[in-house]
Amino acid sequence: MESPSSQRKVFSAEAESLVAREMARQGWTVLARNFRYIGTELDLVARKGQSLVAVEVKARRRMPGSLAEAEGLLPWRKRAALHRGLQCFVMRRGSDAGILRIDLAIVVPGRCGLEMRYFAGV
Repeated sequence: MESPSSQRKVFSAEAESLVAREMARQGWTVLARNFRYIGTELDLVARKGQSLVAVEVKARRRMPGSLAEAEGLLPWRKRAALHRGLQCFVMRRGSDAGILRIDLAIVVPGRCGLEMRYFAGV
């Protein structure tokens, strides 16, 4: 039997894979998964046109009831760290920054598999 910690890791990995597939389906190119920068991890980094986004993927047991509750999953310190990580990604990869943005994807178990809710520019 898997430990709760192991189960959470599997659920989180499945959530990230779902978000990456959905983004690719919508025309995004996923450039990196789990990019690390000084204690911060960018779950996904993707580009579409001039937009370069870091996507924070949150695997949860239930969907937040409001936008405010969803935004509460990313306190200002976490957002600032994600912005710094995305800027570092640009410098390390030498790619054109374009428009930098932080997005949030929340994934929960649903009746027919995993369900996702996506918030752009949080």
